[in-house]
Amino acid sequence: MASVKRQVGCCGGARVGKSIVRNASKTIEKQMIEHADKLYENPFLVLPKFQDDISKKGFKKTSKQIEKLEKIKDDTDKLEKISNKRSLAAAIAGTLLIHHAQKAPFLAAAPITSGTVLFAQRGNALREHLIAVQHHDDPFFRLLGIRDIVLKNDLYVYSWDESFVCMGKKAAPPSDFIEFVMKKHELSFSNNIAICPHLSSEKIQNKKIYNHPYLFIHWKSADILIGICKQCASKKTNFLFETTKYLIEPDIQTDFSIEIIGHVLKGEDNDCENETLFINEYFSGRLSDKELIEKNMNQRLKKLKNSSEINYVLNKKSYAQPEEFINALHPNEHEKNALLFLLDHHQESLVVSDVTPNSVIEMLWKENGIQFLEEIVQDKDKAEDLYTLSESPSQIIKIAYDIKNRKQILKDLPVYENLPPLANFADHLARIYRIEGKDKVIIEAKKHPDGTRGKAISYGFLLAINKAKDFRWKYKKEEIESGEFLKPYIEKLLSCTTDSYDEALQDLLTFSGASIDISKYKI
Repeated sequence: MASVKRQVGCCGGARVGKSIVRNASKTIEKQMIEHADKLYENPFLVLPKFQDDISKKGFKKTSKQIEKLEKIKDDTDKLEKISNKRSLAAAIAGTLLIHHAQKAPFLAAAPITSGTVLFAQRGNALREHLIAVQHHDDPFFRLLGIRDIVLKNDLYVYSWDESFVCMGKKAAPPSDFIEFVMKKHELSFSNNIAICPHLSSEKIQNKKIYNHPYLFIHWKSADILIGICKQCASKKTNFLFETTKYLIEPDIQTDFSIEIIGHVLKGEDNDCENETLFINEYFSGRLSDKELIEKNMNQRLKKLKNSSEINYVLNKKSYAQPEEFINALHPNEHEKNALLFLLDHHQESLVVSDVTPNSVIEMLWKENGIQFLEEIVQDKDKAEDLYTLSESPSQIIKIAYDIKNRKQILKDLPVYENLPPLANFADHLARIYRIEGKDKVIIEAKKHPDGTRGKAISYGFLLAINKAKDFRWKYKKEEIESGEFLKPYIEKLLSCTTDSYDEALQDLLTFSGASIDISKYKI
């Protein structure tokens, strides 16, 4: 695996930005003095415990410098002189001067990844060393002082709230360190398996597929398996980054293996391996846990979409036939017809999640929407007009089917030519009712021919559709009575079959008192 340059906060290292001097609050100044006092009592607090001779050898030079410093820790002149050097001992000397002065009115604020760290600038020691020495009880900051020594000698150091140790050249994280790390991540930890609430130890051990993808980490030196599902994965933090900030070792990538477990399709063969990508970005801290999962799953979706085989995938479940995919969307009849047509003409894979029938239609609408509308209405110009409407595709499709149904109704009804006004009015209202419903009849009923017969038929239609109450005041008593008489004939006209339409219209006209023979006008 390629070597990656670790960024801020990883592997015990932090890139400290330019510092800004500020006045110290009384509380912060008191804490700084207390840390200096503890360092005066034991300047070796800045070094880890050594577990073997190799560890001691790696820190031999620094240990001797601290031994010499301890002998002169009451000589402020000598401490001042040593503090102007660049070593860890120089940072200790500068901090011991705070102990003697019992004050630190001005502190420097240095930006780091996790925020800002305050320290007292004394002498010319490196800022990283000063931060480590003055925060020697912090499991992260204390590593800044020894990082260069540890990496130079290929050593392993682990730091937690209670202590920090150097294990020599062995990758062997102590149990207390492991417990500290697991508590930081709030994972369930048992039998060397750490998992979020949505995963099980048995599945993690075998890297089995869940309904949702998860981050799988094998921490080899600790012999620990870690599983974090997409739901629990952090949008901002990186498990590896947040773990390795408390340790230093020569090569993080040989100690931790990273995989994203999860296939695009439910029920996909577990033996089918999906390569985990973007590993380098994750190791370097540029991706959060959730981002690593999402980028890998998106890449797998892209690979599926680009495959030569046509796939229909809904909520990660694959359907062999477009009809099965469509039925899983639960469309209405019109939407189903549209989806069958559009998918048949699409001829490419479709992978979607959490969608409605209309949203799938919208995805395919631009490609073949006009062609589908033309197939419904059998009129190219009308299809183009419908396509330009501002409504959703599903609404446009409904309108198109309404037009088709109206055409069919008109096609089956008798055709007349040059009907007299009264007959034409009655025929028009009957056709409007069948095509566009009651609301349109109310509007058209106002356009009656002059005279009692025309107004009687108008009122009769309103009675037949139960809408006369609101308009009764517009009609005279004679017109109302005639309309009530004609109501059953109008109801028959509205409900009759197409074969009985001639007879029903003729009866209405006859009983209205009109001498009109509609057979003379039938084409």
